[in-house]
Amino acid sequence: MKKLVLVFLLFVTVSVYADEIDDVIAALQKNIDKVQDMQCSVEMNVDMGDMGVQRQSMKMWSKGKDKIRMEMNAPAGLPVSPSAMGRGTPSGKMTMIMNGDKMIMDTPEGKKTLPSGSSPFSPGQAAPPGMDLQQDFGDFLKKNKVSVISGKKSLIKNLLSRNTSSETPKEIVLEVIPENKDPMIQKMEMTVDMLRGVITGQKMFSNYGTTKMNMEYENIKGAWVIKKVNMTIPTPMGKTGKMTIEYKNVKLNQGIGDRLFEE
Repeated sequence: MKKLVLVFLLFVTVSVYADEIDDVIAALQKNIDKVQDMQCSVEMNVDMGDMGVQRQSMKMWSKGKDKIRMEMNAPAGLPVSPSAMGRGTPSGKMTMIMNGDKMIMDTPEGKKTLPSGSSPFSPGQAAPPGMDLQQDFGDFLKKNKVSVISGKKSLIKNLLSRNTSSETPKEIVLEVIPENKDPMIQKMEMTVDMLRGVITGQKMFSNYGTTKMNMEYENIKGAWVIKKVNMTIPTPMGKTGKMTIEYKNVKLNQGIGDRLFEE
């Protein structure tokens, strides 16, 4: 009898944890579905202490979950990812288009077609930090090992009672272990605001240390849209950099055509 009880409890626990993640994905997706297309200007500031502050401005358009266009004038030496700290990017105008499974980079060094996972920001990230949170995040969570490490008791109680409206906790914290091992991202922790359906905090653990992100949002046409990202970034040189990304003049659902995302 005890064995049957233990098996039943294990089954219920596994089922509840699966429901937890499904509810998180549903909360995020509900907000994401309100954004068909988006256009904005982006300002990035990178402060490396003694190395000075680098600034970059760009215009950006996005549509659906797999179309992005960015136009920028990149100052020489701007480090835009932990792996690029101290190396930077070439100066001059740069256009990047992501459309489906390919990415076109048009830089002063020439035009290249790359896999969609390539980018000047970080491995697997095709847009400035924060913008990826406005796209389909459900697939990412489904493909990796995810568990709820904070807010769990309240969430389980509500799931068992199926009272997930006003009783749903505002924030929970997820731990994400990437399926594919990467020294740049060994583990992630995400703070999810379940009521707004957004990720408000993120930690990425790597061989270099811990990258921390805090996100701010604004409500536009009923959708919570990324407004500002503050980051602290460890570097291979043992220093800590600070990055601020601001999204301004945001316009949603303007009916952007597909031709904008072609070569």
